[in-house]
Amino acid sequence: FEIVNFLKKDDCLKFELPTNVIYNIPILYRFIEEQYVDEFFKTGKLKLTTFDNCKKLEDDNRKDTKEGQSELYGYDGNIKMQIGFGVGSDAIMLCTSLCSEYKDDKGSVCTKYIEIFNVQGLLFAIADQLTKNGYAIKSILYGPCFYTKKEFHGTVHSEAFREKLDKEQKFDWDEMTRIANSIGGNNMFFQKPVDKRFENEYRLLWIVDNPKKDKDIFVTIPHPEKYCRLIDKSK
Repeated sequence: FEIVNFLKKDDCLKFELPTNVIYNIPILYRFIEEQYVDEFFKTGKLKLTTFDNCKKLEDDNRKDTKEGQSELYGYDGNIKMQIGFGVGSDAIMLCTSLCSEYKDDKGSVCTKYIEIFNVQGLLFAIADQLTKNGYAIKSILYGPCFYTKKEFHGTVHSEAFREKLDKEQKFDWDEMTRIANSIGGNNMFFQKPVDKRFENEYRLLWIVDNPKKDKDIFVTIPHPEKYCRLIDKSK
């Protein structure tokens, strides 16, 4: 067996890390009923949602009854633990799409919708309005969803984990959360089942200290044209 060296030691290419690493946020699309599209560009009124609301959507295409819920599997040597864990109870969300076409549950193609070309600007404009509406924002998350089986696997090193097995004690909730975060982390906010992959969803999330049980959450964005463009393919 012979190892072929294509480059001699003196010929090896030297790579330098770039001085600027830029994460590009793509153009996004928001599909809602036409009257609300018009209202957004006239008044700036925008409806946000929650994980709980997404579980109750009337559109069966988009409804996910297990939104934010995952099965977590942690391994410590030959020991395996399984946790059913949920996130999102403290999150306010704007669901958008990476695709400029969408069909509703009746198969109708949306011809009027919102294009978001300044995503970061809108992200912070919404944060500003939520703050003015009395929400205390802890953090902001944004990124594309990924579509897979709703489970995560990871290695855990936890004395509390072993103590439970030895003494049959209940987990401390803070310890349980720490273990869950070490396995799933923020990815738990962006995981979707495979059958929803047609959504091509990209999420904007505001994690708040004081979530409210409001059925609907609205903000009013000054000058929405700074961040968004009306797309009307019906004309």
